[in-house]
Amino acid sequence: MHASWRIAALGAALMVGTAGGTAAQEVLKFGGIGPLSGGGTAWGLAAQRGMEIAVEEINAAGGFKAEGKTYKLELIMYDDLYTGAGGKAAAERLVNQDKVKFIIGPVGSPPALGTISVTNPAKVIALTNGYAPQILKNDTPDPYNFRIYPTNIEFGPPLIKWVKENAPEVKKVAMLAPNDAVGQSVAGALAEDYRKQGFEVVLELFERGIKEFTPLILRMMAQKVDMFEFDGNSPGDAGLMLKQIRQAGFKGRVIQVGGPGSDEIIEIAGPAAEGFLSYGVFDWDTPAGQKLRPI
Repeated sequence: MHASWRIAALGAALMVGTAGGTAAQEVLKFGGIGPLSGGGTAWGLAAQRGMEIAVEEINAAGGFKAEGKTYKLELIMYDDLYTGAGGKAAAERLVNQDKVKFIIGPVGSPPALGTISVTNPAKVIALTNGYAPQILKNDTPDPYNFRIYPTNIEFGPPLIKWVKENAPEVKKVAMLAPNDAVGQSVAGALAEDYRKQGFEVVLELFERGIKEFTPLILRMMAQKVDMFEFDGNSPGDAGLMLKQIRQAGFKGRVIQVGGPGSDEIIEIAGPAAEGFLSYGVFDWDTPAGQKLRPI
């Protein structure tokens, strides 16, 4: 994720000017929002470091010019706790106290929705990442919020097609998703994509913050599911789920269509991560991408 957030930081700079020029004379502060604690910590730390690298590179090159002035970038980063309330609180602080006009983040539908509830009315540009469709429904006439990554709406169907072609033993899919914007909108859309490909789906929603998923897992296993799907869960939750699924004795496939963080998931799950599949961002024009092209 470092490179993607680094590009986003560069994009924020390009919205107001171009890199280069003489030594920076003025400081332009911009905001960063991400989960620096909680289940999405790996995403937040990656976002923060990516933005820091971008700032260092731009400033080292002399800053950037806009409207005849040369600016030096300064990042102000806040933790959203990977919650809607946290995203809103971070955005309110950046907009009302720090007076920034550009924000990068957060990652995740709940904090993204909380953030844009503040940034859109204030006409502050936000580069967010969350899969919930309502994130891009601006309340103001002009767009101020922009999504950084593609969502499961774009990459879900081709990846599910791959599962159908490469795992013919899978007939019933178990989906675990949090009972918030992710589970209520994102997971529902992905479940429908599975059904369109002929799969039977069992969807269970859990309250975000729980650490014991075994009762849900056993209930789904009792329904003879062939594969577990993590949808857009954070690396912390996904790692725990994967570990507990294997501890419960499930031998089938486990896949995550949405929500990267494979290194962190493997670190938490340990040996239980053997055989785990997670999607990767791909280029449709490559040979591999051609095979996954949407129907």
